[in-house]
Amino acid sequence: MRNLKSITPISTGHWLAANLPLVILVGLTLNGLAVTVAGAFKDADGPSLLLGLSPFQLATVLAAVALIARGAQHLPRSAWAETFAVILALVPSSAVSWGALALYAAYLAFRTRDVQRIGALLFTGLAATSLWSAVAMNWLATPITSFEALMVANLMSFIVPDVSWSGNVVGPTGGFKLILLPACASADLVPKAILALAALLALFGGALDRRFLKLAAITAVLLVLGNWLRLAGMAISAEHYALIHGPVGANLFDLYQTFLIVAAAYFLIDEVERPSHA
Repeated sequence: MRNLKSITPISTGHWLAANLPLVILVGLTLNGLAVTVAGAFKDADGPSLLLGLSPFQLATVLAAVALIARGAQHLPRSAWAETFAVILALVPSSAVSWGALALYAAYLAFRTRDVQRIGALLFTGLAATSLWSAVAMNWLATPITSFEALMVANLMSFIVPDVSWSGNVVGPTGGFKLILLPACASADLVPKAILALAALLALFGGALDRRFLKLAAITAVLLVLGNWLRLAGMAISAEHYALIHGPVGANLFDLYQTFLIVAAAYFLIDEVERPSHA
């Protein structure tokens, strides 16, 4: 009988060498998410179930890995590209990791095809949406949050007689005020959600065609309206804020988002790909 201790390191090393592009993609992703995970442990209430990560990000990562793993050994190899990506993966910066992931995944997508290309494109999209949230949303925070606060104020006017709005601050005149932060904006939520929809569709064999674009647009509108209604409710009073922003309200909104994405993905999957029922 062969000694397992003697063959395991060799087998592991062979697997890593054969699947190095996928390992690099996952490594860059983990480095990019590390800041969010670390921040979750600093929360006064302790880390959340998903450690501060978006379920849409996790869905995209899992779908991308599953697609690439179907033929990871066939991904194109380039010593310079892999070395460059590994070096950047060691930099303790989420923005650098996301930038490196975008470049490396785009390179793989350009050089490969079939499901491996789709998986690489999903990693590229993950990096792009993460950079949007971490960098672009901060640059554009004032106009984005001010506009969304105005929309929230308009919705509040149907249930609150006198609403005050100034920049990203909204609430009843002379009463409670809600400060809309970039992380609460629909502009931060929607890109990740639509990318997750594309990831689920690709994973189960659906086509990214005109039907996808139409239903993705409808889903985005429903997500935006749901988020604005949630924010409008939070802005009414401190009591409303505690209820809607707390575990109960947060979980209900998460269920709403998840239902929209899963339902949209189901309807987009081609009939031939759905299980037939006698």
